[in-house]
Amino acid sequence: MQERAAWVDGVRWEARGPGLSPFEPGYLYGQGAFTTLRTFAGRPFALQAHLLRLCRGFLRLQGQPPPLALLRVETEQALRQWQAAGGGEARIRWTLAPAFETRAEGQATRRVLLLSAIAAGMPPLDLCSAATVVVHPAGHRSMWANKTLNYLPNLLALEEARASGKDEALMISPNGELLEASTANLFLRRGTRLYTPHANLGILPGLTRRLLLHLCARLGIAVEESVLFPRDLYRADEAFLTSSVRGIRRLREIDGVVLPGGDAAPLSRRLHRAYAELLCPDPAGALAG
Repeated sequence: MQERAAWVDGVRWEARGPGLSPFEPGYLYGQGAFTTLRTFAGRPFALQAHLLRLCRGFLRLQGQPPPLALLRVETEQALRQWQAAGGGEARIRWTLAPAFETRAEGQATRRVLLLSAIAAGMPPLDLCSAATVVVHPAGHRSMWANKTLNYLPNLLALEEARASGKDEALMISPNGELLEASTANLFLRRGTRLYTPHANLGILPGLTRRLLLHLCARLGIAVEESVLFPRDLYRADEAFLTSSVRGIRRLREIDGVVLPGGDAAPLSRRLHRAYAELLCPDPAGALAG
């Protein structure tokens, strides 16, 4: 079974075929945007919402996004080729970056699509530990809320947390505000109310975060975007992370502090069940628009 595959500008890339130019701005300067999603039952979950965010983010970086319909068609074509070659469930990553070729040649934007194998089924509600790591948020407003190729602060924060024996990094600002995990958003519960760091802090408000906010409204669960600090997390009854690939992950311990909720985590479990039910009917159309 194949483990990974790539498409560049709609053409399947072969290891011995042409590669990306070393002069690509995305490679040299990190100028570009990306999005990551996964398939359930062979279909991409929330594809329309992911592609919309990708194109809007690239536009804010002064890029020229290709038509949304083209990206959707190329995603579906790639998945058909992937599945015909024996591929199962896949992690999908789309990247848009300015191409090195001149605009006169009609190739202003480079499109790169990567597929890699992923475990089938709903991601389990597993437990993880985390360490808080101070980071400096992106300085220019065009970087806020966009999934850009400039991901080094997140990767370094994750490496720092793993060096201390933790699974994940919870990034905090120089002023001490909780922001997000290296590749996920953060929620915590105190009593009957959920809290999540406010999007205005410069975090990347993920699509699974948005989905959970919709689920909370539908289920009558009080949730508040707020300015939070590590002390709020240490006092939480339960806490969890959300991402498109891993779904919902419960936090059992932060900076050596074990959360009091233990294995109970009733709200995490309730939202995990609701999230799983949402995936069944129409994964491609979730959060469309």
